[in-house]
Amino acid sequence: MTTGDGARLLDEALSPAVRAAYLVEGEGVVDPEAFARALGDALAASGVKIHENAEVTGFRSAGGRVTALRTADSELSCSAVVVAGMRSPPLLGLLGHHLALQAGKGYSFSVDLDLDPAPRHALYFGERRAVASPIGGTTRIGGTMELSGNNNRLDWRRIVAVALASRHYLGRWFDDPDDPVGLIRDPWVGGRPFLPDGLPVIDRVPGHDNAFAATGHGMLGVTLGPVTGHRLAEYVVTGRRPEALVPFSFDRLRR
Repeated sequence: MTTGDGARLLDEALSPAVRAAYLVEGEGVVDPEAFARALGDALAASGVKIHENAEVTGFRSAGGRVTALRTADSELSCSAVVVAGMRSPPLLGLLGHHLALQAGKGYSFSVDLDLDPAPRHALYFGERRAVASPIGGTTRIGGTMELSGNNNRLDWRRIVAVALASRHYLGRWFDDPDDPVGLIRDPWVGGRPFLPDGLPVIDRVPGHDNAFAATGHGMLGVTLGPVTGHRLAEYVVTGRRPEALVPFSFDRLRR
């Protein structure tokens, strides 16, 4: 830990009001949009066909197996299906399974020219529950855990609250609470999927031999995505649940 005036030596973006900081060696930043785009490109290059903006409206099943996905204008035959992410509850409902999943909504926005200097590292503002990250040539500031239903309604007051929370750490990059309207871009809100016990569910959907769920990762979706995909792929291909997935079964949610 570095204290006093030396705290700013860790990152010059920190304001003089910050009197203590510590550096986590090896900490990185992932641009989620760039990551998803690169992943899609890699899959397409290996022959995977990606259907974008194809909302699933139902499933066709026979003999305890899902044989096709129904969309607004077509059916897509499948040998297996994995339901993942924040929109899992209605899809699992179509398979006859209720999942008590709640969105923990988070807010973020970008600031380009008003931070001088801009952060060089991901900065975690523990006391204010906010973060600033250098992403794609801009600074992305985010925070908040809003429980207001499974929706993407954006409450501008939350954006202002996150901006205000950042000022102690980044300096007064704006003065009036109305200023962020003209200083930020790309305000965003998105749901982090949480289950009642805080753990994800990564399991076969009850009653369906070839339908699986992987959701409820909360704030660790990107972090846990690779290992989730690896273990779940093993489950889908072999039909045998890996030992590592036992704690994340549907059964625990029925107790």
